[in-house]
Amino acid sequence: MDESVLAFLGGLLAIICVAVIAWYVIYAIANMKLFSKAGEASWKAWIPILNTYTSYTICWEGKFFWIWMLCSLISGYASQSQNTVVAVIAFAVNVVTLVISLLKAIRMSRAFGHGNGFAVGLFFLEPIFTMILGFGKSEYKGKLENLNG
Repeated sequence: MDESVLAFLGGLLAIICVAVIAWYVIYAIANMKLFSKAGEASWKAWIPILNTYTSYTICWEGKFFWIWMLCSLISGYASQSQNTVVAVIAFAVNVVTLVISLLKAIRMSRAFGHGNGFAVGLFFLEPIFTMILGFGKSEYKGKLENLNG
């Protein structure tokens, strides 16, 4: 390869890395605000697995995070198999993972006083809608079990 092509690819990679880091920092700051509103320690937003666990505990129970995590790991492992039965199991586990994620989005939306439309946004564009929850005027109402209706 020509040196100029390598230099271009290296520069492009550097720009992408900076953009990803900047996006993560903004998302973590939004999670800090969201966690603070829910009475959680804001430093948890910076630790990758802990921030997801904390977001589950804000609107649901921590055990659903572990079910989601286990399903994600099984799905990732099983999807690499050439066996048809294992592939069907991987698909079923993927469906379970998606359902848990959708229910979490609904519960998070309601925990902050929003409806199903906002939940759809949380499901499909979670970082952006988390920023809306964190930086916006949304107030934490509590877990769904603690709410009336």
